[in-house]
Amino acid sequence: MVLGVQSTEAVKKVKAYDSTIKVLGFLPDVESISAFGETQADAIRLIEGWLNADTAQSVRKYGKELWIMTWTPEVGLTTPENLKKIHPFHPDALQINDVTTLRS
Repeated sequence: MVLGVQSTEAVKKVKAYDSTIKVLGFLPDVESISAFGETQADAIRLIEGWLNADTAQSVRKYGKELWIMTWTPEVGLTTPENLKKIHPFHPDALQINDVTTLRS
């Protein structure tokens, strides 16, 4: 089971309840990488528009899994071109709403 939470306090509460639950940090903004990185969260989710070499490296330096949620304000969900841009970062997980995009 993976439990997604939106605050560092929620990470602490979940891990205090049961340290074996895998916790995914749903960051409110890209500036929260370090705050979530310093918790016991197992993974950090970035929105695809936040993904670049610096943000990916920041997540990895904390030893966290890198999850990407596909979504951009310009397109809504994502595009095949955007998926190709994500691939070089080797995310541990990809959250995608329209799996038909993967066929393009």
